[in-house]
Amino acid sequence: MAGFAVARRDRVLVERVGDEVVLYDQEADIAHCLPASVAAVWEHADGTRSDQQLAAAAGLEPRQASDALDQLREAELIETPADAEHGHTRREAARRILGTGAVAAAAPLIYTLAIAPAAAMASGTACSYTCEVDAEALTVVDAQYSASILCVLYSEGDCKTCVGSAFMQGDLYGYSGVCYS
Repeated sequence: MAGFAVARRDRVLVERVGDEVVLYDQEADIAHCLPASVAAVWEHADGTRSDQQLAAAAGLEPRQASDALDQLREAELIETPADAEHGHTRREAARRILGTGAVAAAAPLIYTLAIAPAAAMASGTACSYTCEVDAEALTVVDAQYSASILCVLYSEGDCKTCVGSAFMQGDLYGYSGVCYS
C-alpha cells in the first residue's frame, strides 16, 4: 500500500469548530482551518486508501479530493510515503504541482495563520497596537487572520500577528487582541 496519503498527526492538535477543523502544528506554530470537505480527506488519509478510495470515503468527487490532497500536501499536513522513497520533499512536490498550474487555478481550501509562540508573548515583545475585527468573518481563523493583517499594516511590517480571543455575533466571528512581533 506504499504511496497512499497519510495524514500527519505527530505534534498536530485537532479542534472542531462547527463544521470546520482547526489543526495546530506545534512544530511550526501554525494553525490551519480546514472546511468540512478537506477535513474529511485529512481524517480518512490513513495510508490504506488510493486517491479514488479516499474521495469516496470523504464523500467527494475525485477532482475535489485531488485539490484537497494537493493543498494538504502543500500545508505539510499529508505525507505520501512514495515521495519520501524517491527523495522528494513535500515542498518539492508542491512546487512541481504548482508549476503545472493545476492547483494555482483552484481557490484556496485551507486557510493558514502563523501563531505567536507563548515564549514570544511572555518575553514582552508586544507591539503598541491593538487589533480588532468586528464580527465580519465566517471562521475564527479568518477573523484572527484579518486582525493580524491589521497588525502588519499598523506597524508597517514590524508586528506579525494578533494574539487575543475570538467572539461571535450572530453567525459571524470577530477577533480582538494585541499585536506581537
